[in-house]
Amino acid sequence: MRGRFSLEYIKIVSTVFCSIVFVVGVVGNVLVPVVILKNRDMRNSTNCFLINLSFADLLVLLICLPTVLVELHTSPDMWVLGYTMCKIVPYVEMSVVHASSLSLVVISLERYHVICRPLQAGYRCTKAKAITAIFIIWILAFISAGPTVLQVEFRYTTFHDGTVNPSCINTIESLWSKCYIVATSILFFFVPLLVLVGIYTVIARQLLVDTYDLTHNEENPQMRARRQVVIMLATVVLFFFLCLMPMRVFLLWILAVSTETIGSLGLEGFYNLLYFCRVMHHINSSINPILYNMTSTKFRTAFLRVFSKRQGRLYRQDTCSNTSYNNHTITNNLRLHYGTNCSMVYKTVYSKSVVSHQYSYTSTGSASSQFTRQSLVTSCGRNSTKDSYV
Repeated sequence: MRGRFSLEYIKIVSTVFCSIVFVVGVVGNVLVPVVILKNRDMRNSTNCFLINLSFADLLVLLICLPTVLVELHTSPDMWVLGYTMCKIVPYVEMSVVHASSLSLVVISLERYHVICRPLQAGYRCTKAKAITAIFIIWILAFISAGPTVLQVEFRYTTFHDGTVNPSCINTIESLWSKCYIVATSILFFFVPLLVLVGIYTVIARQLLVDTYDLTHNEENPQMRARRQVVIMLATVVLFFFLCLMPMRVFLLWILAVSTETIGSLGLEGFYNLLYFCRVMHHINSSINPILYNMTSTKFRTAFLRVFSKRQGRLYRQDTCSNTSYNNHTITNNLRLHYGTNCSMVYKTVYSKSVVSHQYSYTSTGSASSQFTRQSLVTSCGRNSTKDSYV
């Protein structure tokens, strides 16, 4: 009874976390390309890679994460999704991990050239080359994940109670399977981690040198923007490896220890460890949009702009109508006060305070030299509909 209660607890907690990750991840990763494509100033080579990361994360969230929820609510070691999904899900998961890892390396190299080799960045860091690099990345990812299809087996297993149920088993008993897991962990996890640590160390040093050179001057907006991009990408890299580290270590630990050591964990301990690693693995697919908003002012402004665009349009229309009405009311009041003498009316300077909604009238001696008129109606016309953002 105690073991059953513990497994139910794991099921409930994992379901809640996976559901939150799914909703947040899908909404965030759909908004990332929308935000980038709707803002011309964000259509650069760096953001091409961020769109690629969002696409990769959506693959995991839409194909792989629902299978975790299905597994949670079926019998342990039972696969109800059939032969095709048994092959596709691990293959997609492995392909996305490899593609994401390679994308982070390439995007970090691109930042290195922009900051440390600015003369080379003009012809090396272009959108065309970024798209070509993304295409090559996915080819390498799909090829390198190919052995996963052979490694995973769909078969019918007889349980202790005599029932026969379909199972999707990742066989790691053979030598080539163990070598493949070790090789992919080294090539697509630990080596990229060391390379990225080295790249961001060099970039950070260069930024410190540039900041020291500008100590006695005002802060350069371009330097501030570069620093924010580097912080954003470094944070994405950090969380990528933190989220994927538990699963990688867990797989290597299973390869290194004996079956008796694994069995000593017990059913509850094994499933606690397994689903912790799986939830962390999928958190990586939903956290990037949150990190973009937390570390980049430009992304945060662009996200808010997409949400508030409709409200802003309605506000401008309402401002135009109210201003036209108020200007008409002011004119009528002036005529009632001064009569129909137009010269007296046009010798009056009036200004409207949008914040306080108060009017002030000041008589002037010379209409030609001192008359100024501020009309909010013209600011709502077609010639001033373009917004400017910093």
